[in-house]
Amino acid sequence: MMVAAAFVGCSQKNEDSSTATERAKAQTRAKQEERMMSAEAQFEARINELKKLGKRRDANKDSLNAVYDAYLREQAQAHIGEKLGLEITRTLSVDYNCKQLDSVMNLCSLYKEDPELNKLYNAAKAAEATAPGKKYIDFVGEERKSNKPRPLSSYVAKGKPVVLTFWSSSSIASRDEIRKYIFPYEEAYRDKVTFVSTAVWEDTIYDAQRAASELEMTWTMLYAGEKTNSPTDAYGILRIPNTFIIGADGIIKARNLRGEEIEAAIKKALGR
Repeated sequence: MMVAAAFVGCSQKNEDSSTATERAKAQTRAKQEERMMSAEAQFEARINELKKLGKRRDANKDSLNAVYDAYLREQAQAHIGEKLGLEITRTLSVDYNCKQLDSVMNLCSLYKEDPELNKLYNAAKAAEATAPGKKYIDFVGEERKSNKPRPLSSYVAKGKPVVLTFWSSSSIASRDEIRKYIFPYEEAYRDKVTFVSTAVWEDTIYDAQRAASELEMTWTMLYAGEKTNSPTDAYGILRIPNTFIIGADGIIKARNLRGEEIEAAIKKALGR
C-alpha cells in the first residue's frame, strides 16, 4: 500500500510539473506572438481585453472607464505621428474644444492635415459661436404643412422662448427623443413656448414628413435638407438629436440638451 501511495504521489508530482511547464511554454509563446503583432493589433487585443473585463465587472464600470480612457491617452502619446495614434486621437478629440484641438493638431503634420480632425475643429469653433449667451444663427427650412421655405427667424424673438430640436427620421434616438420628451413637453408648454423641430441629414422631405405623421408631430417641423450645407454645421452639431433653448430675446440659453434636461431648461427660460 505504501509503495502504491508513493507511486501515485510521484505520478501526481510529475503531472503538476508537466502542467506547469506547458503553461510556461504557452505564456512564452503568447509573449513572442505579442511582440510579433503590429502596434495596431496589440492595441486591438488590449481593447478587447478591456471590453471583456467591462462585461464581467459592470458594478465597477466607472473605474473601468477610467482605465480605458487612461489606456487610450497612453497609447495616443506613444504613437504620435503614426496611423494608430491618429485613430486614437480622433476618438479622444470628439468632445475637445478649439483650444484642445489646436494643441493636438499642432503635434505633427499628419494630425494638422487630417480631414476628420479638421471637421472636429470646425464643429468646436461653431459650437463656441453658438454657446449659451450667443445670438442664434438663422437658417431656412421647408415648412412641413405649407411646403414653403421659412426662416427660423419667423419663430424666434416673437415673445416666447423657442425649443429647437435637430433630428432625423432615420435616427432611432431622434424618434425616441421626440416620442418620450418633445411630444409631452410640447403639450405641457405650448402656450408659453414655441417648438420647432428641424429635420436634418434627410434624403428627402417625404421621409421627414412621414416620420412626423407617425410621431403625431402637430407643432412646427422644418426640413433642412441633406448633410451638405446643413444648419448643423453653423451650430457645431455632430450628433443628433440635439435640442437648443433660444430665449425670447434671440439669445441661446442652453444647447446639447437631451431627455429631462430639456424640461429643466424650459422652466429656467420661463423663470421658474
